[in-house]
Amino acid sequence: MIEGPGTPAIIKKTEAQLEEQSRLDAIKRQEGLDTFINDMPPLPALPPPTGAMNTPASDSGLAGTNNTGPSILSTAPVGTLAQAQATTPNSAGAGAAAVGAGLAGAAAPAKQRCVISTPGKVISEQLNKALGAGQDQLVAADEINEVISALIGQLANQALMGTAGLLGLTPRTGYTAGGYGSGSYVDEMVEQTRRSAGSFIADGYNQLAEKLKLQEDYNAMAVEYLPRLLTVINNPLVTADVRDRARISYDDAITVKDTTAIHITKIKPLVVEFETLQRELSGGTVTEARKQAIISRQTQIISEGGTYRAYTEERMRASYREWSDITRI
Repeated sequence: MIEGPGTPAIIKKTEAQLEEQSRLDAIKRQEGLDTFINDMPPLPALPPPTGAMNTPASDSGLAGTNNTGPSILSTAPVGTLAQAQATTPNSAGAGAAAVGAGLAGAAAPAKQRCVISTPGKVISEQLNKALGAGQDQLVAADEINEVISALIGQLANQALMGTAGLLGLTPRTGYTAGGYGSGSYVDEMVEQTRRSAGSFIADGYNQLAEKLKLQEDYNAMAVEYLPRLLTVINNPLVTADVRDRARISYDDAITVKDTTAIHITKIKPLVVEFETLQRELSGGTVTEARKQAIISRQTQIISEGGTYRAYTEERMRASYREWSDITRI
């Protein structure tokens, strides 16, 4: 303010007071800012990623500063989005103290282990987790496949070239499984099949012969009891109930005699033919082809006789009990 000769004294005093008050307020604001800066907590530590290089402050291009801390330069691959994950052996408080010490000119904190995760690595880990088949499992599966292939190859070689395999089929090779004239496993199976076929034919013939004999015996029994039953029917001394039973049994005996005669005419030719073929086969002068033809025909005879329905032994015994009980009176 420009003072003139006519300015009052009270106004001059007030302006001086205002200037003094402004100066005091500026000093207070500066002191408050200094106190705020001094009371600020230290910043947390910034861990460097894997591959970071520590350089002095003079190499970082920051001239005129008193920064002796590490300068972190990322070494992530160009063109990828890397995410650094660091782990330290110190706690959070210790890290903050280390930063404070670094700002004050202390030594750099201890080395830290960092892992850089790229999008490709994240996708690979997720796929392995979802599919459940890592590289180790694929290698193990390939080894198991090789073992199985070797085992199958060895078995095939044994079946083809072994003494008990196809090589032993031809007697002229001289290879046998156990020596002393023993044949191969296939020869043993063929011989066992022949023995089984011979046993089947023999059992079939025995059953057919027994069926024929049963029909002949049943027919002979019916012929024997027909006159006895007729005597009971004509006997006036027996009761009417007994005579009725005798008539029923007499009719049944006639049916049995006629039916068994039919069975005999069907079964007996088969038995006779089988026995004739068997005598020819036992002669020892038949060729191999004729021998196979005889065996084939005998098998057909057994099949035909086995499917033929005739009287059973239980039916014959039931008739014997009824007929003998009536004729005993």
